[in-house]
Amino acid sequence: MEELIRVPSAEYPKFLSAVGYLGALGPGGAVEALRDRAARVRATLEEHRREHGELLAAGTVPRLFVVEVEYALRMQEAELGWIEEIVADIETGRLAWPDVSGWVRAQEEGQ
Repeated sequence: MEELIRVPSAEYPKFLSAVGYLGALGPGGAVEALRDRAARVRATLEEHRREHGELLAAGTVPRLFVVEVEYALRMQEAELGWIEEIVADIETGRLAWPDVSGWVRAQEEGQ
């Protein structure tokens, strides 16, 4: 247990893997999918915050026994913030959507 706390390890959630292929959705599809995910993360985050707050307010469980919930909340907050930033970047053009058709053809011809 101590090693799991001390030593960071590479953990790859499915979402991280999917983000690598965000370009395949096109800008409109990416924004739509990310907004949908943001809404779901936001709803879950609000529910978990409420439940955690109620649990601590009741005073029946020591905070030490639910610190993992606090960690999970921070991870959800970070994900939500990142999603919102990426959506804004797509919409403003700060995250460019290059035309890769020429690159794909060049790769195919080189093989």
